[in-house]
Amino acid sequence: MSEGPMRGGPGGAGPGGEGPMNGGPPDLPPPEARRAASRLAMAGALLTGLMVVVFATSTPLEFPDVFVLPVLLVGLPILALAQLPIMEGTLLERGPVYVGSIATITAMGLASLAVGLWSVGPEAMGLVSLPLDAFLLWTLGTFVAALLASAALIPADRAFHGGTHPLVLQLLPRTRREKGLFGVLSLAAGFGEEMAYRGYVLAVLLLLVDQPWLALLVSSVSFGVLHAYQGSVGIVRTGLMGIVLGVPVLATGSLWPSMAAHAMVDLFAGFVQGPRILKKAGASTDDFSAPPPAP
Repeated sequence: MSEGPMRGGPGGAGPGGEGPMNGGPPDLPPPEARRAASRLAMAGALLTGLMVVVFATSTPLEFPDVFVLPVLLVGLPILALAQLPIMEGTLLERGPVYVGSIATITAMGLASLAVGLWSVGPEAMGLVSLPLDAFLLWTLGTFVAALLASAALIPADRAFHGGTHPLVLQLLPRTRREKGLFGVLSLAAGFGEEMAYRGYVLAVLLLLVDQPWLALLVSSVSFGVLHAYQGSVGIVRTGLMGIVLGVPVLATGSLWPSMAAHAMVDLFAGFVQGPRILKKAGASTDDFSAPPPAP
């Protein structure tokens, strides 16, 4: 499995108030799950605020980077962790979650683009063209490398989760409508997540550290935690894929191959790997309300 069908905490459209998939009353999480989520969210807000103070007082960064960079590095990833206690006890409705993710990821990408153009400029963000042959070669190579990196962690999935993580399994598209939304979500992720983490975050971190690979590692750790709903192995997998997706940016100075490869990986996960995983797990491929089998 590659990065999976969903985009981390901020991408998920609120797991708490979706209600069950059969259209019944809202399926509220237990109080202890809500308390755990609140504590994590509060810790994330405090840590993000502390990073804002540190960046404002100890680095050359200026507004709005001192606010936006901590949110992307710490705030949103911890919010993804905070959602986990709620998501794990809720039957998620795929359609609304996809729509919420599309909106959130697109907004994140557009905000990163606007701030990055103002603060570091288009060239630093990788918004430069490549010759067509170089673009195609880097895109294909990155796509294949990302799939290989994902496949290398399949044994870890089996060891820690008994196979595909239950939340990932639950969120794989089944119906024609879901697959259409998933396709849009994959394209949105290729744009929004790459613009945010391999475009903006990487460019701003390079203002603070003169070591491109260290900057890529830091951004990839945050990117991995952003996908906490995929479980511990999923965090490692997505962080590793963040490094793979960052290689073309550092090597060519262009973000476009990473955007294209990211979208291709997600489309492959949903339309090629997804049906195979669902069939192997014995999950329904057409019943919208079918819960995932136990791991």
